[in-house]
This record gives sequence, C-alpha cells and structure tokens, in this order.
Amino acid sequence: MTKEELKKEWIKFLFSLLATAVGFSIALWVNTYRANNKDKETFKTTQRMILNETEINQVIVDSSFVKFAYDTPGLIFGELTTNVSNDLIKDQIFISHTSDSLLISLQNYHRYIRILNTYRT
Repeated sequence: MTKEELKKEWIKFLFSLLATAVGFSIALWVNTYRANNKDKETFKTTQRMILNETEINQVIVDSSFVKFAYDTPGLIFGELTTNVSNDLIKDQIFISHTSDSLLISLQNYHRYIRILNTYRT
C-alpha cells in the first residue's frame, strides 16, 4: 500500500468514524427526548390518579362523614384511602416532576385522612 492509498483509507476511516459518532449522538438524543416525554405523560397520568382518589374520598366524606360523624360517632361507612398517593410518593418519576408545595400538600392530605379514619369504628 502506497502512502497516497494509506492517506485515502485513513480519511475514509475518519469520515466513517465521524458519521458513526454523529449517528450515535442523534439516536441517543432522540431516545432521551422520548424518555423525557414519556416521563411527563406518566406524571400527568399520576396526577389524574390522585385526583380520582381524592374525588372518591370526597364522596365518602359527603355521604357518610359529614352526615354521621358528630351525631353518631363511629358510624362512618367508608374508609378513606391513600393507597394511590402513598404509592406515587415512592415513585422516582413522580418525585422528580413534583413541586415541593405539592409534596407538602400530599403529606398534609395523608395526615388529615389518617385523622378522619380514626372516627371509624
């Protein structure tokens, strides 16, 4: 192999290496972008799940607690749940997208639900 051929092969090698690196970088960026969007969609879904849980708890409070808690202690029919929000507080995706104020609100929510559940017998 002559020097000129070696130089041509070296240039081909560098360009193919550069093309591979650029292709890999683009694929990595696209994958990261898709993962971030998936995390955001997951977070939106978890917000809807918490909203559904609070709506169910509100129905229990309205139909049972408000009517009977003061007149007939111990006559609370439904147990208020925090299963969904408890599980989500342990989820890394949820924590990474949640504001500090929302986390504090969830902690207060859990505390109040535990207090309300003590009225059940």
